[in-house]
Amino acid sequence: MEQGSQVLMIKFDNKNFVFANAEKARKFATYPHRYFKTQLPVKMPPKKESVGLYQLSKQEKSITFLEQALGSCVTKGLREVGESRLKYPTLSIKETSLKLFALFLKCENPANTAYMKQKY
Repeated sequence: MEQGSQVLMIKFDNKNFVFANAEKARKFATYPHRYFKTQLPVKMPPKKESVGLYQLSKQEKSITFLEQALGSCVTKGLREVGESRLKYPTLSIKETSLKLFALFLKCENPANTAYMKQKY
């Protein structure tokens, strides 16, 4: 269910009806008796508002901010490390994975210079 716009309001049977778009208002105006006796929910759904990363970073729990800001980059990095399956001779598998993942994040950091982003 969408919230209606005050611009698209139709008065029918001494009641005001607001609509989300012109197409829905036109359908109601064509056959108002079809929609007139419809039972509406007791509670309206919450508004759909986008939340920016800056607003998320100001919240106490920063997990949501980290998921939104780094989720795709971390997923891509883990996939690349898993697909390459490289192993440094002197390091354990865990240490190798962490090193490759750290190098991937260094290469993908948009704040780094071209010299710092050299591939591993």
